[in-house]
Amino acid sequence: IGGGGEGKTCTINALAGRVFEEQPSTISGIASSFEVQQTWMHAQRGGGVPFETHIRPKEGMRAEALVQHVAAVHAGAPTATDTWLSTPPPSAAPATTTKATAAATSHKADTSCCTSDGGNATGQSASAVNLALAAHNTTAAHTVTYISENSRAAPLHVPAPERRRTAPRVQAVEEIDPARVMEFVRSGKTSTLVLRILDTAGQEVFNELRSLFYADGCTVFMVIFALPRLADLLEQSASLTKLKGHLNAVSAHVSGTPPVLLVGTARDSVSAAQLMELSDLLERELGHIPAFGGLCRPKAGSKLCFMAVENTRGFSDDHGVRELAMEIAAAVEVLPSVSKRVPLSWLRVHDELERRQQPPKISRSTAFATAATLHFDEVREIAAQCGLPHEGFTLEKEVEQVLSFFHSLGALLWFNEPTLRETVVLDLQWLLDAMGCIIRDFNIHKRPGDGEAQRVAKSSWLRLAQSGRLRLDLLPHLWSESRFRAQREALLLMMVRCSLAVPLRGALQEMLVPPLLRLLASPPQPAAAAVHRTHLCTLQFVLQSDARRKQLLWSDSQLPFGYLPSDTFNTFCAALISWSYHTNLSYEPSLECGHLLVAFGTRRLQLEHREEQPSIAVYLVEDSSRLPVIERLRLLLDGVLRRWPQLTCLMLVPLPGFNGVLVDYSQVEEIGTGQAVTVHDRDLT
Repeated sequence: IGGGGEGKTCTINALAGRVFEEQPSTISGIASSFEVQQTWMHAQRGGGVPFETHIRPKEGMRAEALVQHVAAVHAGAPTATDTWLSTPPPSAAPATTTKATAAATSHKADTSCCTSDGGNATGQSASAVNLALAAHNTTAAHTVTYISENSRAAPLHVPAPERRRTAPRVQAVEEIDPARVMEFVRSGKTSTLVLRILDTAGQEVFNELRSLFYADGCTVFMVIFALPRLADLLEQSASLTKLKGHLNAVSAHVSGTPPVLLVGTARDSVSAAQLMELSDLLERELGHIPAFGGLCRPKAGSKLCFMAVENTRGFSDDHGVRELAMEIAAAVEVLPSVSKRVPLSWLRVHDELERRQQPPKISRSTAFATAATLHFDEVREIAAQCGLPHEGFTLEKEVEQVLSFFHSLGALLWFNEPTLRETVVLDLQWLLDAMGCIIRDFNIHKRPGDGEAQRVAKSSWLRLAQSGRLRLDLLPHLWSESRFRAQREALLLMMVRCSLAVPLRGALQEMLVPPLLRLLASPPQPAAAAVHRTHLCTLQFVLQSDARRKQLLWSDSQLPFGYLPSDTFNTFCAALISWSYHTNLSYEPSLECGHLLVAFGTRRLQLEHREEQPSIAVYLVEDSSRLPVIERLRLLLDGVLRRWPQLTCLMLVPLPGFNGVLVDYSQVEEIGTGQAVTVHDRDLT
């Protein structure tokens, strides 16, 4: 995470051993996989780290999980049984067997941003595998026998539902090469840690895209900043504001204190004394933010609170980059997801889904086209071939659990909702690219279909570029590439589901795109004639960890302290505009920088928000009933905040007769009979 030009892509390139690029450009984001390789070295005098950590691009598919398990069995090492993620239903009786059984290793489960992966548990193979399994009998509850001494268990026949016009193409799962098993047995190879790294675009218009891939309990956040900008007194304030925003965004999306790495780039541009001063500055300015509590500090005797790297030197010539690689690996290892045990058959399903994204090998007899998405029925066929369901589950229900689990890790995207459940997104880069066709600065970021869109649908193009309103006739031009054509409807539904597009006038013919509002909001106009307005309430946004959210009375002096992401404000504005059209088609809402005018039926509302302030002032234009408006605001806020699970909004209403005193509306309902309420020594009980 980081602002534009801070060195995010250069840092990843340096970690991967790539050649330095002066100004690499990232549009919407880059999702890629890397392998962590640790090379053991001779310990030097005086101690030191006994190994060196390398991060290299992941090439192709690595069928590791089952290979490692079989190799361990062959060597007589203890292995874990095929356990359940959750307690099986009462109807699932303990299953025991005397046959060879497939046992789940301690899986390093997929995680997002910086994530770990136990490799590929891919199917059965020839006699060498079966002989190795036969050498190790396992008798335990809830084991699954999908590898036998004779042959592969027959896949379940799953009839295609009537709604599907054509049945999914059945493709055999990949088999394990016995030679690879013996390679592991002879060489004593260890498991490979795989990182899924999301290199996010720095422009604020892409903030909403970044948050889609935050996985609670499965993510390491690497916040990158440029040391010269932080050291420059003219840019220092802006740099600190960005860092606070990034850390607060982590706190708003993820519970607890996830691992956070602060990385300062361009180390050679500042002196050693400046590094210490900047470290002290960050401690003072960022220490109060909850996410700062998860900070992973440098281990090698450094007193800095951040890692300092010089990307121009590359991995081999910069000790900061090499140390950062070690810290990333260490941070990933402590994630809760890494120690999660899952059935080996679940890993096989995951690996087969990953294989569908890989270019087919010429020699492979079961070649298939690469796929960014799969239909739910196709995933169900794959699951059946991989040995699902377990006893006590139907195939449909267990596939739902598998997809929900890997969705929670950020390994794929799947929503168990009627309009979206049939689409499983395997390639997150494909999704980022699709969203980036619409969510972008049209003056900077150009796409292949832009020219045709401006010629064929000029009015719709101008409406999107100038007011952030998306008409459906523009989609064939924005998503003109062949990889998007078949999934246009699903992509649009995903944007609506993730609040990246808000339908207007109660139909899907026109959408408001909240991320574009920040770019497109017109500057404030000269003040018109004064209108009578009444202060209805102040919406104060704070994190769930903020102890003040339980207090009844507030003062104006407390309002500057809290957190309101700009993308939350934009999404809330879009929801208000949509509701305004729904209740009053004759009224045209207006949006200026931090000022919004909307109508709730016959009532007109004015909202004011100052940049970098965590509150929104809401006014009623002319006197009218307050209660219906307050209740509607509460409902709209509930829908908006579902994307920020650790963020809450307090509705503070003015206390009549007391200037600058506000009351939490939700707390008023909880005041008990006879409970004393005192303001300025005045008893209001």
